Amino acid sequence: MPPTAHRDIYVLITGYGPFFSTTHNPSYYAAKPLNRTQISLPGGRITIHLTVIEVQAPIARPAPGPARPPASVTDAPSPPAGGYDFIFHLGQGRAGAFYVETLGHQTGYNQQDVNGELAPVMDIKEAGKVLRGAGKRYQDCESVLRTGIEVGKLVKHLKLTDDKVLQSHDAGRYLCDFIFYCSLAEAQLAKEEQRAQSARKVLFMHVPPAGLPHTLDEMTQMIRHVVSWVVIDHIDN
Repeated sequence: MPPTAHRDIYVLITGYGPFFSTTHNPSYYAAKPLNRTQISLPGGRITIHLTVIEVQAPIARPAPGPARPPASVTDAPSPPAGGYDFIFHLGQGRAGAFYVETLGHQTGYNQQDVNGELAPVMDIKEAGKVLRGAGKRYQDCESVLRTGIEVGKLVKHLKLTDDKVLQSHDAGRYLCDFIFYCSLAEAQLAKEEQRAQSARKVLFMHVPPAGLPHTLDEMTQMIRHVVSWVVIDHIDN
């Protein structure tokens, strides 16, 4: 049998900058050491190229597509020619565990961000209520979008080395849920526009505050672990 060709996989990881009382946001600082690094998977056939950017919260406006860097980022490089194969969003969540999110919501973003701004009003009526959400670009997308990654399977795998990993079905109807939904919607729209067989992979994970209980180094290793598993199980197949 002829040898299998080498493959390069490009992954964009986003983490938030300062957020309310969190001046040193672990969602960015845990990922930061991975910026412009590579992961060579066993066998040497696949090289994963990692790019990490810091999202400057808040973002109360529609996020742009995952094939290009989100708005309000620090040192955002140009994406690879073919776009990213996997977009991995991170945010700070509750103490005690990692929470891997399953889905994003189109509407329900009724809280002001730290600048007092609100999400756009959607042209959707629900019992006479004004619905705020992801914006007109995603008007015709489904109200709930699920990641194409098998989160339950991923969590089961991660629990083999860390039992403080949980699956979540509610990213919070705030900045984390917002960016997750917009990224999933952009992946779906790109699939339709390009008539691709499958959509770009998108995932969101909440990390705990630093030291509660995981250190930043432990979070960094978890991020690497997730990326490697997603590439092996969902992209290179």
